[in-house]
Amino acid sequence: TADGLFNISDLIDGQKSEESVSVTTKNNGESSSTSSIPLLVKQFRLQGGTLHFIDRKLNAESPFLYRLENLDVSVDEFSLEHPFSAALAANLNGAALATELQFDFLEGLIELRFHGDRLNLVPFLPYFQAALPGNLKQGFLSSELQLKKQQAGMAIKGQVVFSEVDLGLDLKPKLNWKKVRIAVDQDLFYRYSDQVI
Repeated sequence: TADGLFNISDLIDGQKSEESVSVTTKNNGESSSTSSIPLLVKQFRLQGGTLHFIDRKLNAESPFLYRLENLDVSVDEFSLEHPFSAALAANLNGAALATELQFDFLEGLIELRFHGDRLNLVPFLPYFQAALPGNLKQGFLSSELQLKKQQAGMAIKGQVVFSEVDLGLDLKPKLNWKKVRIAVDQDLFYRYSDQVI
């Protein structure tokens, strides 16, 4: 764009315009048209990147800052027409995150694996404090998830763990949780037909 920013949607929108572009060849004096030239990126690597995200929407005077550091991204056989693999690893506010996926722009997500280790929830409180039954003073989130596409839907397996949770519950008398650990094991299936789990 004019301000020097890159919009990934340009690639997707560009696929439509590419469909109207054809390669014309001559065979025995006759012209023939072939399909458009496909976009293929054999390999992409980003290592040691840093991304700072500033959110001024909730608090313009004192915006929230989130740091994505040690960012490593790898993409193999990227194409708008065929499945490709990608991997991402980074530290979000000091917590290690890692994702591996297979994706197809025509079929959507094929498979995803995610690992997160002890993400401090307190810096993200402005986004979910209203949904809590009390005041969260401390808490960490770890997760191990796998999503895999099947013929009738999406299989979801894994575990989500909340550890060292300090939460003051809005009850009478008031109840305080100290260093509580909550683990949730998941083995779900989302059906495309009726959109239920």
